[in-house]
Amino acid sequence: MGQKGLKWDMRQLKWSKCKGVSALHCFNWKYNFSLDEKFRLQIPSEVRNSLQDNDNRTFVITKGFHDCLFAFPKSAWESRIASSFPDDLPTEVKYERLQALSSWSVNCVMDSQYRVKIPDELIQFASLERKVTIAGVSDRLEIWNSDSYTKHHQEFVLDPKEIVKDILL
Repeated sequence: MGQKGLKWDMRQLKWSKCKGVSALHCFNWKYNFSLDEKFRLQIPSEVRNSLQDNDNRTFVITKGFHDCLFAFPKSAWESRIASSFPDDLPTEVKYERLQALSSWSVNCVMDSQYRVKIPDELIQFASLERKVTIAGVSDRLEIWNSDSYTKHHQEFVLDPKEIVKDILL
């Protein structure tokens, strides 16, 4: 048990260079965490230290895949948005997708104790409870209900050899 009841279970904490991602925003780890009673997430020092000046202590939290949330440092979010839409995509489709994405996304500024408040709508979307799993994936954090994370990874058994071959070789 950590300070003030916060439970940390750091696993697989390591930093490495990610393919095509700024080294400053390269998250490659997972840990279990307990949100406080106001559903605030304390941002780990490893993540805080990777923020750039133009992030202004801000994360953009949005809906992700498989009922989890994505949390991007502000500069990583802006970079993703700027490069996310193919040039050949019709303008109307780009607008509709950007409008939907923007309506799901919230700028969350860290408070003086390095916590961000997760908005109620996003808590409901991801079925978050006090016990969450945070996974660092490339340039974002994924915020999961811990039971959902475990179930998801039990259902999708992947062959490490195939993943390494497909992604790293």
